[in-house]
Amino acid sequence: MRRLEKFSEEPLSKAIKLHQRHAEMLMDLDARVAEVIAKLKARGFVSPYLRAFVVARINPCAGFQGEPPPLEEVLKTMRERAAKFNTQRIKQEDLASAGGAPDAED
Repeated sequence: MRRLEKFSEEPLSKAIKLHQRHAEMLMDLDARVAEVIAKLKARGFVSPYLRAFVVARINPCAGFQGEPPPLEEVLKTMRERAAKFNTQRIKQEDLASAGGAPDAED
């Protein structure tokens, strides 16, 4: 969000409408990510990093170079990816390699 959100030169009355639309999109994205996390937890995944893991997997800007796409486009893509997220393909090793699993020796 920080890299994509820019200060608006528009009057406050117009800018607030845009920010409200972005907030609604973010709330929808958050709900979709929460659904994916719940599915992962139901499969036995336990980690304080599940949210970061899921967001990293659906983020279209990871490793992006150059001018990033517009915020609304990124949020739309992330919502679509979250809706299609296949939790059955995730293995414990995936989470461990992302630094989100506790050490087996602890």
